[in-house]
Amino acid sequence: AIAVETTVPVGTTPAHVALSADGTRAYTANQSGNSMSIVDIASSATIATVPLSNGGFNVIADPGSSRVYVTTASGMLHVVDATTRAVVAQVQVGAASNGLALDRGRGLLYVSSISAGTVTVVNTTTNAIVTTFAVSGNPQRIALSADGMTLFIATEAVGLEILDVTSGDHAGVAGVAPGAVGLALSPDGQKVYVTNPPAGLLQIV
Repeated sequence: AIAVETTVPVGTTPAHVALSADGTRAYTANQSGNSMSIVDIASSATIATVPLSNGGFNVIADPGSSRVYVTTASGMLHVVDATTRAVVAQVQVGAASNGLALDRGRGLLYVSSISAGTVTVVNTTTNAIVTTFAVSGNPQRIALSADGMTLFIATEAVGLEILDVTSGDHAGVAGVAPGAVGLALSPDGQKVYVTNPPAGLLQIV
């Protein structure tokens, strides 16, 4: 039977959650709490709270290191060392940064900004901005192809947009309704699932 196993208090308005690669830790981006919570899964307890400069928007954990990346409403990307629980870098990437995709092989993090209409690429070794792509308006969730060459973007302006991260060329996909927010790429990379809250749609491409 499906049942709630436990409830763990974290920061105010936890907008998103990410898990460590080994499944022992959970990280929440707390939108009203201006913080990131670190939860120990085994004990079902919050073991640390990391202050953020602004309301937390989204969070992703690097499966190959102790780094956790948290975005904020103001567009400040916080690079957190989950072992020391310290913010080791802050990078301005564009307001309302809500989409995250990691290319571990190339050491790149992609971050979308709803307000700026951009996708910023950050070097995960130096924490420096490599480049910024202008895309269609209000980009939300993003996903990267397995080969790291194509970024799929849910945008409110056009629905689904495909960005060639080498050339910077981007184009919308016909038939996907504007207003898209959520996005997921299938494990085999053959399908993109796009959610559209205003229309109440899930479209499969």
